[in-house]
Amino acid sequence: MKQGFKTGLAVFFLITTLLTSAQGATLTGSSTTMPMFFQETVGGEKVDFAPVYEYLRLSLSDLGVQGVSLHLSGWAKAELYDYLPGDAKNGDLNYGYLDWQLGNRVLQVRAGRQFVFMGVASRQTDGVMVRFEKYNLGVGLIGGSPVTGPEESSAGDFLTGGQIYYTLRLRQDLGGELALSYLSLQNGEQPDQSLAGLNLGLRPMSNLDISGHVYYDFLQKEIYDAAVIPTYQPWRTLKVSLRYYHTIPSALISKNSIFSVFSNAEVQKLGGGVDYDILRNLTVQADYLYLFYNDYFGREYGGSLSYRYGKKSRNEVFLGIRRGDEDENGYIEPRVYLRQELGKNLHLGLNLICAFYDESIKDQDYSLSLGPDLSYILNKNIKLVGAFDFTESPIIQEEYRGTLKLVYDFAGFVSE
Repeated sequence: MKQGFKTGLAVFFLITTLLTSAQGATLTGSSTTMPMFFQETVGGEKVDFAPVYEYLRLSLSDLGVQGVSLHLSGWAKAELYDYLPGDAKNGDLNYGYLDWQLGNRVLQVRAGRQFVFMGVASRQTDGVMVRFEKYNLGVGLIGGSPVTGPEESSAGDFLTGGQIYYTLRLRQDLGGELALSYLSLQNGEQPDQSLAGLNLGLRPMSNLDISGHVYYDFLQKEIYDAAVIPTYQPWRTLKVSLRYYHTIPSALISKNSIFSVFSNAEVQKLGGGVDYDILRNLTVQADYLYLFYNDYFGREYGGSLSYRYGKKSRNEVFLGIRRGDEDENGYIEPRVYLRQELGKNLHLGLNLICAFYDESIKDQDYSLSLGPDLSYILNKNIKLVGAFDFTESPIIQEEYRGTLKLVYDFAGFVSE
């Protein structure tokens, strides 16, 4: 939290300086205010909580230097009563960075807290990112301090990494991209993570897409994450896909995390799915998935029917059912989702999920989740959403949650 506060304070002073010096600067962003009321079981008793969350996103451009802009996002929370257990933070900075782009985005430099997406080097970082792209070839570099949660308070002091990628364009609809990435995370003088990855996306035919990746852990000397997903679309109305995943979750967590000792298992998933448009607004879907987890074996399969109707197909009815078979238990899970336009700017949503277990869990053989919501668009910049969620399960018992969300998007000139 101290790290986020220091970064936020630096960004605040930077914004203040830019606002007072920039002529004709443009400010855009959004504010989301969320009062909530919910109930949780604490120490065997029902306790009511009423926090208020504020999420703010700002972007500042036209600062007098071509290609320079400032971006900021953060959140804050206030408790109306009954402090929320296990949630010590009252706010944090999601990102806050200065962005500089040159030569029609040929060169990009970002400095500050940011989310970086570069294969194995994808994470939230306080640091500097440099990206260069020309003639279908791109290179990205990142250096800084990883942003950590409370369970990883010392998870690495400094990280370096990057990615090199090449885009192949054979025709307008054919081609692919190959990317190699690397990440080194140091905790003091000790290496905490040393990862390398390969990402591949191909479209060898107009109706065939193949995506996948392979990530390698140099410290553990093993492949810790891999996936292959081919998708074939013989007709506009039919799409067939296969999926294979291989993951060792412990490699995704810092060695200093308290959770790393619980995630040494190897997980493999193999399955596929079919999507078919029976009519223009009527879609049927089916999928199947095998799960291998050390000595554990399971499978999931199911299907759904989706019908879209009304003006511009804004309304939808979704019916789905899934079956899960595990070593010790199984379940059947029906689901109903409804989206209905009640008026020009008024929309209703309803989500219902049930699960019926083969064997009772804590003397209960079902779980239930019910969530209606109502949204009203006041104008193009203001939206009001009210939602209610009720949950009952063998673990959670009976709990409810109410949320009121006010979203305000704004744009304007900061100074003349």
